[in-house]
Amino acid sequence: MQTQQPDYHRLGRFSLPRLESSDWERFIPLMSQMVVVQAEFHYDRDRIHYLAFSPLFDEIERFSRAPEYLVEFKREQREDSSFQLTSGFIIERIP
Repeated sequence: MQTQQPDYHRLGRFSLPRLESSDWERFIPLMSQMVVVQAEFHYDRDRIHYLAFSPLFDEIERFSRAPEYLVEFKREQREDSSFQLTSGFIIERIP
């Protein structure tokens, strides 16, 4: 018995700065919701570009180009007026 695949999926492109071992924890809430199918390091920008499936992405037709998303991590202001990145994130589609 063969099942029919849906005519859409949730595929998207995004990039993140190169991860240091001290940064891993803040990326876990985001990356735990992704199935990465391609990752490529761009030396000129010191960033990793990803292609992934995720319920965070909009539905698109199968075989269409994956849209690009901007990922921003939330920051908390400390008492000394500096900022600290938190594990929260915002993801939005780039038109």
